Amino acid sequence: MRALREQIKDSPSKDLFIFVHGFNNTFEDAARRAAQLAYDLDFDGTPILYSWPSQGSATAYAVDEAAVGISGRKMADFLETVVAQSGAERIHVLAHSMGNRALIEALQTYLAKRAPDKRQHIFGQIVFTAPDVDRDYFMDAIDSVRGAAERVTLYASGNDYALRSSQFLHGAPRAGTAGDVIIKLPGLDTIDMSAVPADALGHSYFAANSGAIYDIFRILWRGDPPPQRCGMSNRKGSGTLTVWWFNADACKRSEERRVGKERRS
Repeated sequence: MRALREQIKDSPSKDLFIFVHGFNNTFEDAARRAAQLAYDLDFDGTPILYSWPSQGSATAYAVDEAAVGISGRKMADFLETVVAQSGAERIHVLAHSMGNRALIEALQTYLAKRAPDKRQHIFGQIVFTAPDVDRDYFMDAIDSVRGAAERVTLYASGNDYALRSSQFLHGAPRAGTAGDVIIKLPGLDTIDMSAVPADALGHSYFAANSGAIYDIFRILWRGDPPPQRCGMSNRKGSGTLTVWWFNADACKRSEERRVGKERRS
């Protein structure tokens, strides 16, 4: 912890960024992903990887499910230590896929230990990307989590074939799925990323697409709500709750125009 405090003290920003990896990731895979995210986001604070013991094998899904559940409780102790002792001014957390299970369990366990008036805005940004989490469970869990951060964001996609497989396996939709089952809740920014190009499984769009990376950049650096971020359009539909549709190409064109103006000025 002393080394972490020194790192934060010496960094240009006193922000801390925690990344929680997903299923089928070795420690080396997860470390590379965390480092790449920090680089792509131009993050000048301190990045941390929270690694749980994934088998790093596509055939070990059931083993990973057991491991991630246990890791969530352990991560709660980790969060408690980081919040209390790191000296960070803002702590952001981003989880991917099955790693969202560990994060939700950790947040619920950690927050339950705090008095109700001590649970607000402990974290800067909490970002759930492509969560391989039961949809109903996620919706119930968010009720106790959303006030703990300045903003809580969910990235979902209708073209996530990994989550389609998980839905078939579990017999229930996943929280990271878009379409008719996309989650709409007060206090949660739901972003439909179905139009974002990604890998063959459509599961790693949050880190594989420059437009998605730029959107995360805006969230972490400025905490901007969706209407103030490029490429967003309101798809409210029925009811009063909003889902935001993200157009990566529009965001890219907007950023190119901004850079062009800066170069001409």
